[in-house]
Amino acid sequence: GNVFVRFADAEDAKAHAREIARAGYKIVDVPFYAPNSAWVCDVNHDVAASLIHLSDLANIPAVENVEPEFISERGLRV
Repeated sequence: GNVFVRFADAEDAKAHAREIARAGYKIVDVPFYAPNSAWVCDVNHDVAASLIHLSDLANIPAVENVEPEFISERGLRV
């Protein structure tokens, strides 16, 4: 249910915590190597809601990219 949000280069993801909360998400982690980005999740940890409301995150000013985290079964490459 995590979603990766990347803001413009000069932005600080933590500075957008209120806007993220208004969209129905909360910040889970801000990578030290990319302070303009954050892993967020639905406030109720609801995976379906997290995916349904991606456009609310994308509409936050300065957001450049929104990507859900998809984890799949490990596959063998031949």
